[in-house]
Amino acid sequence: MSSKGQPAPGKFPPKGQALCPRCHGTGHLPKFAHVKDGICFWCQGTGHRKGRELLDAQRDLDDARVQYRRLRNAVRKAREADKQRLQTKLDQLEAWGKRLRDYVDDLSIEIQQDLLPN
Repeated sequence: MSSKGQPAPGKFPPKGQALCPRCHGTGHLPKFAHVKDGICFWCQGTGHRKGRELLDAQRDLDDARVQYRRLRNAVRKAREADKQRLQTKLDQLEAWGKRLRDYVDDLSIEIQQDLLPN
């Protein structure tokens, strides 16, 4: 980039990206040559960064992913709670059915004993 703020020839950023405001499109910062050979950390040495709209869209996408994960986990927990609740109900019904079968068996034994001649 020239000193007047114009990009150097061949240094135009890809579509949807903007020149890095820190290194002005060069990808290097001479005053930090002692750190990683002066590579600009903002643009990782490419000379350009994503534009504001792309950064906003990326942030929105990241937020949506986090919300999706939270919702998915909440649904999983609700399903698990429903499973446990239904299993408890099933266990109660099975126990009630067993008591009912035992009661019917006892009644049939009593009836058979009453019908037998003494």
